[in-house]
Amino acid sequence: MSRSGTKRPLSPSTRASDVPSVKIHPPSGATSVSGIIQQIKLKNFMCHDQLEWHPNKNVNFVTGPNGSGKSSILQGLVLGLMGESKHTKRYSRLQDFIQKGHSRAVVEVTLKNEGEDAYKSELYGASITFQRTIDDNGQNNVFLKDHMQNVVKKAKDAREEGKRILENFRINTDNPVAILQQEEAKEFLKVESPENLYSFFHRATLLKQCHDQYSVARRDLEKTREIVETKKSQLVNLKKQLVDMYEKVKELNKFKERDLEEECLLKELVWALIKESRAEQEDITDKILEKETASENPRKKLEQLHQLLVQLISQRTQLVDEAEQERGQFAREEKEIHELKDETERLTLLHKKVRSEIKGYESMKETLQEEIQILEEHMKQFTSSQVSDKMTKERQMKLNKLEVRRTAINECIEKMGTERDATESEQEDNYEELKKSENERKDSQKRKEHLESELAEIVQLEDQKMAVFDRLAPRVAEEISSAVKKKLFRMRPLGPVGSYIKLSAEAATNPDLARLLETELGANQMKAYVCNDEHDRKVLQGIFGRVYEQQKKPVIFTSKFLSKKHNVNKVEPYTTVLDHLKIIGSEEEATVIFNHLVDQKCIESIVVCKNQDEAKQICTFHQTSPKNLKYAITHDFYRFFPPTTSTSYRSYYIEPMNSQMLVSTMCNMREEKKTELERTRLIMQKIIDSHVKLIQTKTDLKRRCDDITSGMAVVRKELSEINSEKSKLKAEDDSDITVEIVTDDLDNKRDKFEQLSELHNGKLVERDNVATNFKEKMTVLKKKYQFVVKLREVLSPFEREISRTDDQISLRKKEISNQEKLLKRFKAEVNQLKRELMEQKRKEEEFLNKAKQKSWTEVEPSGTALQLNAKIRRIRETKRANKLYADKEKLLDEFKELKDDYALQMRKVTKIEEHVSMMVGMNTARIANYMFIRKAISSIVERRFQMFTESFSSDLGTQILININHRRRELNFVFRNADGDLLDTEISSLSGGEKSFAQMSLIAALWEVMSPPFRALDEWDVFLDAMNRKNISSKLLEIGLARLDYQFLFISPQGASDITCAPSDRNKVGIFNIMKNC
Repeated sequence: MSRSGTKRPLSPSTRASDVPSVKIHPPSGATSVSGIIQQIKLKNFMCHDQLEWHPNKNVNFVTGPNGSGKSSILQGLVLGLMGESKHTKRYSRLQDFIQKGHSRAVVEVTLKNEGEDAYKSELYGASITFQRTIDDNGQNNVFLKDHMQNVVKKAKDAREEGKRILENFRINTDNPVAILQQEEAKEFLKVESPENLYSFFHRATLLKQCHDQYSVARRDLEKTREIVETKKSQLVNLKKQLVDMYEKVKELNKFKERDLEEECLLKELVWALIKESRAEQEDITDKILEKETASENPRKKLEQLHQLLVQLISQRTQLVDEAEQERGQFAREEKEIHELKDETERLTLLHKKVRSEIKGYESMKETLQEEIQILEEHMKQFTSSQVSDKMTKERQMKLNKLEVRRTAINECIEKMGTERDATESEQEDNYEELKKSENERKDSQKRKEHLESELAEIVQLEDQKMAVFDRLAPRVAEEISSAVKKKLFRMRPLGPVGSYIKLSAEAATNPDLARLLETELGANQMKAYVCNDEHDRKVLQGIFGRVYEQQKKPVIFTSKFLSKKHNVNKVEPYTTVLDHLKIIGSEEEATVIFNHLVDQKCIESIVVCKNQDEAKQICTFHQTSPKNLKYAITHDFYRFFPPTTSTSYRSYYIEPMNSQMLVSTMCNMREEKKTELERTRLIMQKIIDSHVKLIQTKTDLKRRCDDITSGMAVVRKELSEINSEKSKLKAEDDSDITVEIVTDDLDNKRDKFEQLSELHNGKLVERDNVATNFKEKMTVLKKKYQFVVKLREVLSPFEREISRTDDQISLRKKEISNQEKLLKRFKAEVNQLKRELMEQKRKEEEFLNKAKQKSWTEVEPSGTALQLNAKIRRIRETKRANKLYADKEKLLDEFKELKDDYALQMRKVTKIEEHVSMMVGMNTARIANYMFIRKAISSIVERRFQMFTESFSSDLGTQILININHRRRELNFVFRNADGDLLDTEISSLSGGEKSFAQMSLIAALWEVMSPPFRALDEWDVFLDAMNRKNISSKLLEIGLARLDYQFLFISPQGASDITCAPSDRNKVGIFNIMKNC
C-alpha cells in the first residue's frame, strides 16, 4: 500500500485535503548549490510501504500526526546517504528498519548535480541517485545511478565513490547541524549544561574532528620520539663494538711485510702461469695439426668406400629385379606341381580302391569255381552206386549243421564289418577332434603366456596411471622425456589422449554413461598421441618402432598446438559429450587436448540422451532439430542422426566397448587380468583333460579295430573250411539230386561266374586306365620337376650373385664403419685438444685479467710456477699460525659490515630526527591554524547569535548573548541590560519557548558557519506553545528564504496552518503532510 501524503500551498483558506499532491517546481531563474535533495523514495521502510517525496529546493515543512513516519524520512535520508544505523539514533541494526512482514527495504535519495560543485557531470548528468537495499539477513548493497536511473557503480565501488561524492557536496550525516534527528533534537532542547552545549558546538563546527586528528598526530610524534631514543641507545652499543673491532684490525698491520712479499710472489706466479699456458698452447696447436693431417687419408678412403657402396647397392637392386622376374615364373610352375601332386594322390587312392574291388571279385570267382568243380564232380559221379539211406541222413544232418553254422558266421562277419566301419568312422572323427583339441591347446597356451606377461608388466607398472590405457605407455613416456632432454622434439607430444580426460561426477558414478562416453570416444582415440608438426611425428614414430616393435602401434595425430581453445558453439540447452568430460593437465596441455577432441570427435555437437524417446524428439524432424547438432547418443547405446534435406532421421546400434579405461585403475586392471588369466587356465585345463580323453579314445578305437580285423580273419578262415566240407558232403550226397538239378545248378553257377568275370574285367580295365592316367600325370609331374630344377639352376646364379653382392656390401659397410670410427676418434681427439687449447687460453685470459686488475706489469719469474707456489704456501702457513691473522678475512668482513651498519643506522637516526623536527613544525602550524579557525568560528557564531536574538532581546528587555569558553570547554548564555551590564540571570529562568528560541538561534548561527547543501530539523517545536511556535517558525522561514541557495527541512507534528509568507515566496516553500496509515 502506498504511503499517503499531500503537498499544499501556504494559503490558509485552502484545506490540505482539497488539494491533490503536486510537485512544486522552482522558477527557472532560481539557483541552488549542488547536493540539495531532489527526491526521496522509501519502500518497505519502517512504517512506509511506499513513499515518494520531491522536496522544494528551498524551504520544506513536513507535518503529520505522531507515528505517521515523519522522522522515518530523515532516518531514511541518513541511511540512503550511506550513514550508519547509530547515526539515526533509532536502531543499532539495519534489518530493524525493514517493515514488518517484508524481507527487504529500499531507500533512494536523489541529489542535485549541477553548478560549480557538480561531481563528474559528464558521467552522472544533472542528478545522482543513491540507492541502498537492506535485507533481513543483515546484508545491504549500495548503487549509484545517473540522471537516467542507469546504474553507474555498485557494491564496493559504489561505497568508495559515494564517500567522494558526499565529501564533494560537504554532506556529513553525523553532523547535527546538517541533520538534527528527533531524539537528538529533544535532548538538545532540554540541555542547559554549558559543557553539553559546548560539545554540541564542537561537533557541529567539525572542530572536534580536527581536534581528534591533531591528537592522533601528537601520539604518532611521541611514538616516533620513542623510536629515536631506542635507535640512539642501539647506536651506543654498536659504536662500542666498532671500536673493539678497530683495535683488532690495527694489530693486522704488523703482517704487511709478509703481505708485500706474498704479493710479489703472487705476481711472479701469475706471469709464470701465463708463460706455461702459452707454451702448452703451442704444443696443443702442433698436435691438432698433426691429427688433422693424419685424418686426411681415412677421409679420402671413406669417400671411395661410399662410392663403391653406392655401386654395389645399385648392382644388387638390378640383380634382385631380375631374380624377382625368374621367381615369378618359378612360383607359377610350383603351383602347377602342387595341383599335379593333389591329382596323383587322388589317382593313387582311386587305384587302391579299384584293386580292393578286383580282389573281392577274384575271391568270389574262386568260390564259384570251387562250386562249379564240385558240381562237375557230381556229374561224373552221378552214375556211381547209391549210398545207403543211413549215410545219406547223416550227411544231410551235417549239411544242415554246416549251413546253420555258415549262416551264423556270415551274420557275424557282416556284424563285425559294420562294427569295423563304425570304428573306423569313429577313428576319423577322433583324429579330427584331436587336431582341433591340439590347436585349441596351443592357442590357450599362447593366450596364457600372453596374459602372464601382461600381468607381470601391470604389476611392475602398478603406480603408473598411463598403463591403464596402454601397458607400454610408461615406456613411451620415458622415451619421450629422454628425447625432450636431447631436444629432438620441437614441442613435446601429448598422449595417451585418455590420460588427459576425466569423467564428470555424474558420468563417474554411472557405469552405463561412462561406458557410453568411452565407446563414443573410441579405444584408438584414448590410446592416441598428438604432435605439433610432421618433424615431431617422425621422431615419435621412431620411438614407437623401438618400444612396440612388431606389435600394433597407437595412432599419431598431427595438429598445430594453439595457445587458445576453439570457440565452439554447443547444442543449447542440451547436455553434450563435452559437458561430461573434464580436460586435465596444465593450461597449455588442456587447450591442445580440447582442440584435438573438438576437431576429431566434435564433442560439443554430440547430445547425450537418457533414452530413445528423448533422442527421437530432437532428431525426428528437421524443423525441431537443435542448431549445431551432429547426432545424439542414448544410454542404451543407440546413435540417432537428424534428418537432412534429402534423407530422414536414422538410428543405429553402437557396439559397446568392453574395457572402461577412464574409470579403471592399475589395481582394477591387475584384478581383471588375474581373473582373465585364471579363467584361461581353467579353459586350458579342460582342453588338456579333453585331449587326454581323446588320446585314450584313439588307443581304445585302434585296439578295438585290430581285434575286429583279427576276429574277422579267424571267422573267414572258419567259413572257408565250412564251405569246403559242405562241398564234399554235397558231392557224396547225390541220392536226392537228379541230373537235371545238378545241370541247372551248374549252368547258374557258370552264368554267375561269367557275370563276375565281366565285372572283374571291367575293374581291370578301370585299374589299367587309372594306372595309365597316373603314369601320364607322373610323367607331367616329372617334367615339371625337371623344369623347376632348371629354373632353380637359372635362379641360383642370381641368388649366388646377390649373396656375394650382399657380402660385398656388408664388408664395405664394415669398412665404412671402421673408417668412420677412425675419423670419429680423430675428430674426438681434435675436439679434446681444441677444448684443452680453449681451456689454456681461458686460463691465460684469466691470469692476464688478474694481472690487469692488480696492475701487475710483466716480470720474469724467479722460478717455475710450482716453486713459486711452494714459497707462497710457506708464507701463508706462517701467517695462518697466528690465530688473529687466521681469521683475517672474516675479521675484515665483520669490521666492514659493522662499519656500514653503524653508518646506516646513523643515517636512519638522523633522518628520523629530521622527520620528528618536521612533524613538530607541522603540529605547531596545525595548532596555530586550529586556534585561529576556532577563534574565527567562535566569533562568527557569537555575532550571528546576537543578530538572530536582537528582536527577542528587545521583547525581553534584556540582551541575550553566548560566550564560548574553550579553556573550560563551556558554552554559556549571557544576559546584559540595556546599558551593557552583565546580569546574574540563568537560562533555566527563561520559559520553554524562550529557551527554544535561544537554542534555535544557536543552531541558525551554526548554519551560517557551516555550509551543507541542506539542513534538517526534527521535532524543533516539541516544547513550544502555539505563540512561540508561530514566532519561531516564522523566524525559521525567514532564515530559509534569506538563503535561497540552500535547502531547509523542518519536521513538526503540529501542522503548518500558522505558516504564512508573501505570495512571491510561495513557490519557494513546500509543505508535505503525511497521513497516518500505519
